[in-house]
Amino acid sequence: MSEEATNKELYETLVQPVVNAFLSGVNGTVMVYGPTGAGKTYTMIGDEQKREELRCYKVSEAQSSSESNGVLLYAVDSILKSAITEAESGSTNILKCSYIEVYNDSVFDLLQDKGQLQSPLAINESDSK
Repeated sequence: MSEEATNKELYETLVQPVVNAFLSGVNGTVMVYGPTGAGKTYTMIGDEQKREELRCYKVSEAQSSSESNGVLLYAVDSILKSAITEAESGSTNILKCSYIEVYNDSVFDLLQDKGQLQSPLAINESDSK
């Protein structure tokens, strides 16, 4: 995709197929990679205000068409709307997600409360596979 592609275009082209597969029962991963300052956080979340909205996400207040949304907000919106539709028909859903950052050989939980000291997650390695 070009550098001028919007987050909505990125979502529709690259992430929405992962979300659709997830909604059909397939695990999915979306990963961004690049140097510092390349726009990874903006691509995933959007502008600074959207980061706070994601922490207090409510489907009823979602602005799916906002140009400042990141692909993660589009994905969360799609997943929760689907879960609500299924719940209205009597289905029960369990949604689990993680949002991590790998930086300098350390892994950080980006869903951790802002007020807590950000410390790397423990990495457990095993010789057996």
